[in-house]
Amino acid sequence: MQSTSVSVVAVRRSGGASGGLAVVLGILLLIEGVWGLFSPVVFGVLSTNVLHACIHIVLGGLALWAGSSRHSRGFLGFLGVLLILVAVLWFIPGTRSFIVDTLNVNRAVAIVNLIVGALCLLLRTVGPRTVVVEEPTTLRFF
Repeated sequence: MQSTSVSVVAVRRSGGASGGLAVVLGILLLIEGVWGLFSPVVFGVLSTNVLHACIHIVLGGLALWAGSSRHSRGFLGFLGVLLILVAVLWFIPGTRSFIVDTLNVNRAVAIVNLIVGALCLLLRTVGPRTVVVEEPTTLRFF
């Protein structure tokens, strides 16, 4: 009997909070998107239009995919920057009319975007990372 010691590279990852947040946001974005196709106001205070609703449907699908894969941190970074950008553009008087005309964003949407965007960036920054671990293993050949 002969034994050989080799190193096996294992990839360990955990979706953790970033994966969970991506899935929850995906579900909410899909609900808001579909609802927004039929109503200019969703959840009682958030204004929307068809373009805004379609963007939310696409983002919701991407969020569900990212949350169930190893891409949740990257997606949360992208979504966080996008949401904060829309919110900041709404709060700047010279660009507000463009955001309102294009996406029908009201104050409530801008505030929610700012909060959710900041949360996304926070969890993207502090969330777990994929770790590559080298584990020694002994193989035995008979």
